[in-house]
Amino acid sequence: MQSCLILGITGRLGEEIAKIHLSQGAEVVGLSRNENAQWELEQRIPGLTLYSGDILDRDILNFIKKKHIIGKIYHCAALKHIDRAAKYPLGYTKVNVVGTDNVCRIFDNVIVVSSDKACLPSGTYGASKLLTEASALSYGHPVVRLGNLIESQGNLMRLFEIKIPKCTCRGMTRFFEHTDIVAKFITNVAGKGIHVPAMRSAKLGDIFDAFTPVAEETGNFRQDEKMHETLVAEWEDPVWQGINSFYIGDTPPHGFVRQPRGFTYQSSCNKFWTAGEIKKWKR
Repeated sequence: MQSCLILGITGRLGEEIAKIHLSQGAEVVGLSRNENAQWELEQRIPGLTLYSGDILDRDILNFIKKKHIIGKIYHCAALKHIDRAAKYPLGYTKVNVVGTDNVCRIFDNVIVVSSDKACLPSGTYGASKLLTEASALSYGHPVVRLGNLIESQGNLMRLFEIKIPKCTCRGMTRFFEHTDIVAKFITNVAGKGIHVPAMRSAKLGDIFDAFTPVAEETGNFRQDEKMHETLVAEWEDPVWQGINSFYIGDTPPHGFVRQPRGFTYQSSCNKFWTAGEIKKWKR
């Protein structure tokens, strides 16, 4: 029986992808660096085969390849905090770029998860994800470019559980979607190129209003922070649009319609989550 391999399985996205494949009767193999997070994951989801290791270690990647008959590989492993990336650029470059090259070089049929920060990058993290995409595409592997996942680790909603953060600008917008919806999209990706799911947007002011009665607006942007995010840039071509997604590349899925050159998909010009819907994001 073929297995699916999830790199970064202890993240929320990796966990949701694991649930989908387990429900289909597949063997799920996972790799991550956090042993305690693996132990917690095993309590929630029995039946996984987990390895502790790093995508920078080719030996563990080759060992997994020899040990299991791998059908699909989901590369969700990455360092992702923009503040820390600016302070530790070499570490982010190693994991996000060199690590991805290791994965794409060793395995076939890899789906590489990327970020909207790779589109028009403004800092170290975005640049590392742009190179992540370039590496994947050079090996012929598909890329899935995502905005924010509502339930993901280390996001703004998780920060509210620790302290009351300051609001940079109430009009700032970001892409947001539930993790299980994105996981279903990723497991159905096929073909080369960059795949972009349609994701709704949220205003930062609405998120702060939902999570705290005190929302101090500073007006001081953090390093590399943008007012709005972009999932498809105007310079990318050809771009194709389906019912609930976009595709950047030469071989679009069936039924996709080509968009005019200069087409862009930005968080500021999109369908928005309402304030009432955002309140339901609370854990």
